[in-house]
Amino acid sequence: MNILNETPFQAAPLVGRMNFPGYSMTFIVKGTFDITNGGVAVPADDQAFPTGDEPYPDDEEGICGCRYESDFAFFKPRADLLLAGKCHTSGKRPQTVCRVTFQVGDRSHSLNVIGNRHWRGSFGALGGMSDPEPFTEMELRYESSFGGEGFKANPTGKGNSKRKLENGKNVKELPNIEDPRNLISSPSHHPDPAGFGALGRMWELRASKLGTYKGNWLKERWPWFPKDFDWSYFNAAPPELQLEGYLRGDEKLYFENLHPEFPQYRSQLPGLKIRTFLNLKSQTVGGGDAFSEIPMNLDTLWVDMEAEKLVLVWRGVAEIQSDDYEEIRHIIIATENLSDERKPAGHYQSLLIEPSLVSEMDREDETDSIMEEPPGETAEEKDGRLRGELGSTPASVSPMAIIVKERAAEEEGLSGRDLTGIDLTGIVLRKANLREVAFANAILRNCDLSEADLTEADLTGADLSNANLSGALLKDADLTHADLTKANLSGAILNDAIFEQAKLQEAVLNGATALHTIFCEADLARAKMQKCDFQGADFSCADLSEAEFQGSNLKEASVEGASGRDVNMSEADLTKIRASEKCDFTQGLFINIQGFESIWEEACLNQADFTGAQMERATFEKASLANANFLGAVLKGSRFIKASLCEAKMQKTNLFQGSLEKADLTRADFSGSNLYEVELLDAVLSGIRLDGANLKMTKLAELKR
Repeated sequence: MNILNETPFQAAPLVGRMNFPGYSMTFIVKGTFDITNGGVAVPADDQAFPTGDEPYPDDEEGICGCRYESDFAFFKPRADLLLAGKCHTSGKRPQTVCRVTFQVGDRSHSLNVIGNRHWRGSFGALGGMSDPEPFTEMELRYESSFGGEGFKANPTGKGNSKRKLENGKNVKELPNIEDPRNLISSPSHHPDPAGFGALGRMWELRASKLGTYKGNWLKERWPWFPKDFDWSYFNAAPPELQLEGYLRGDEKLYFENLHPEFPQYRSQLPGLKIRTFLNLKSQTVGGGDAFSEIPMNLDTLWVDMEAEKLVLVWRGVAEIQSDDYEEIRHIIIATENLSDERKPAGHYQSLLIEPSLVSEMDREDETDSIMEEPPGETAEEKDGRLRGELGSTPASVSPMAIIVKERAAEEEGLSGRDLTGIDLTGIVLRKANLREVAFANAILRNCDLSEADLTEADLTGADLSNANLSGALLKDADLTHADLTKANLSGAILNDAIFEQAKLQEAVLNGATALHTIFCEADLARAKMQKCDFQGADFSCADLSEAEFQGSNLKEASVEGASGRDVNMSEADLTKIRASEKCDFTQGLFINIQGFESIWEEACLNQADFTGAQMERATFEKASLANANFLGAVLKGSRFIKASLCEAKMQKTNLFQGSLEKADLTRADFSGSNLYEVELLDAVLSGIRLDGANLKMTKLAELKR
């Protein structure tokens, strides 16, 4: 399946079973916009990807509700209007009560924001309410709306139970945020939570829509939703901020007392619509592909008023034949202005033809340029030029080495010289100025190049085995095909250098800095690379067998397709590392790594040790993790879809809201693990151990009863 996204926005497909037992695909398109007072929303430079729940920064577990509700909803029958922000009093003048208003088109909702107060006296009603304290700003969160322990509609709020104040006094607090149409009048008055944000999934209003998970559900529909599941469960906004139907896309926006500078803030939606098309394989021999449009609904609007950001989410659903969606050749996503005439489907279908023609023309141009390229300099010509520049006839190696050493000692050094193919075995060029020197195919075995400046030097094919390059500056140097076997590069600066297909077996790079350096197809077997900075480096298809990366920074690096049996990356930072394309890290050590949003899709990690790893939102889709050890690892939000975890040691892991969908968990041990709200759709559970595991909100919770 190829996705042709003609919009500036981000998109994601979501496979489900809305037409159970058949399969469905939900198409999610998420646009991020900048808004200004008096202006129209415009696409932001940084477009956010579809994401799961995003909690408040001080509430990582999401106990107090989400700041941003997950984009991955299968369907929303109504549009959600949501806002995150603060109440700001006009002119920043202290007030005890301030009205805030959030309006989209004709739908308007207001809240009263009130300073801290509580019921007086033992029973409240006898003593009345205390006077509210003045304030200038207050964050709009459900902790400040009515609720609290025992109140299912909002267990995070205030007012339902007593709380100890700073002065040690136990009082029954009153909420700071109220619906002006339903103000609290007595201690027994329990209104619904008031707010502009997403209601919690397990709060009473939404939880009541989950349906019945008893009786025939296990036999007939497990692990999919039951027959009486209410799709409005995915509508997270308060009822007052849910529209019947969907947004058009050009509605006006109005915010009152929600911005620190503009008490009355007006803006407008961008006036865009999203169109999505499917190109399906023919189901008959000799038949043509089927091209059809999927209707897209603008069903989510979310505003971050502090950042002046707007998020719009369009969603559409299509029936598909299987969860592998093999019948889909292409998905085309496009955007049009609402004011423009609607383009015919044929216009978008033609996009599937034009790219192939352009690609063919590019290949023809490339072939022509290669054929016209002049022949390179011959070895004899290079020899003659070298003799002229050095002013000597190289009858033997020693005189040449002496001349090079003498010139290197001069102030200008050898910067820019062409020393292609020269033999300088064992020469000492410590701290030499060798910037932009051409050392292609040179023999530099056992040379001392420590602290030398080799910036932009050409070392392609050079023999640097056993050379000392400690502390050397090799920024932007080209070492393609170079031999650095057992070389010492500890503390070297290698930023943006190229080591493609270089030999670095048993080389020492401890403490080196190699930002965005290319090691594609390099041989780094048994290399020592401890406490290095490899951020953004590319180790694609490299040999990393038994290499040592302990304590190194590999943020956003790529090891796709690499071979790294017995590699040691313990204590390393692998944040957002890309380790897919069937890379092999069998028996690798990843103890106590940082691996936030790291990608291990289709990787071979059998018997790998991830003890104590911090790997929130990591992706292990289709990875092989037989006998792997994740003891005590934090894997919140991580995805192990279709992964093999046979006999894996997963004790005491935290997989909060993760996914084990279609994973093979045969004889895996999840004892004492947190599997809260983990997806287990079609997972193989033969012999799985779940002693003491938290299975709340999983498909297994019912089976354990």
